[in-house]
Amino acid sequence: GMSVMAWEVISAIPLIFLALIFLPRYLQRGIATIPDFIEERYDKTTRIIIDCCFLIATGICFLPIILYSGALAFN
Repeated sequence: GMSVMAWEVISAIPLIFLALIFLPRYLQRGIATIPDFIEERYDKTTRIIIDCCFLIATGICFLPIILYSGALAFN
């Protein structure tokens, strides 16, 4: 309802601001993903640790939902 609409309207202003300020910096450095940013900001070891955390979180959070919804579709 209205709360979703308000979120969309209000978030447009900061998103435009962030795109104008930060996007050129990231594109200039060749950063396309969060792990790319982590590697540039810290080091390769930290990037690997963050990659592993992302993979584990995806496996724990999203994979069961996807498998369950697929099972419901076949059931």
